Amino acid sequence: MEQPYVYTVDGKPDQMEHSLTRFTLGQTEGSSTKSYDEYGMLLSVRTDGMAFFNQDNTLIGINLADDKTVSFTAPADEVTLIQKQGNTVFASYDNGSFYIMDARTGAAAGRLDTGLSYNYFGNIITDGTTLLVHFEQKCFAVSIPESLLQ
Repeated sequence: MEQPYVYTVDGKPDQMEHSLTRFTLGQTEGSSTKSYDEYGMLLSVRTDGMAFFNQDNTLIGINLADDKTVSFTAPADEVTLIQKQGNTVFASYDNGSFYIMDARTGAAAGRLDTGLSYNYFGNIITDGTTLLVHFEQKCFAVSIPESLLQ
């Protein structure tokens, strides 16, 4: 990030909830910290410039460069893993669902039922409009709209 910020994630080891706070480097008396607690429970931070939160089962993305928010149509409960690559957000869920969403609008571009109980995915490979999504036991090829690649 080009801004002179440093972020901290704080929480207690015995609790699932964590908080995200932004500090300005070289902070002076007139500068302040920014807490992101108002956006709900922190799910993921610094994913290609965004942080993700669960706010009353609404998945919220915050662009950390300008604090613009995006509300996603996919639910926020039971998210296993969430990543952003370019204009696309990928999220896997405890129930085996895998969502592909537009990072700019929050709209879901697709949903895949993986049938897997272990839903952590690795790096996603893009070949044209085809994504290769590798889970521990399976690899899925998924076609996505070109608009997500722009």
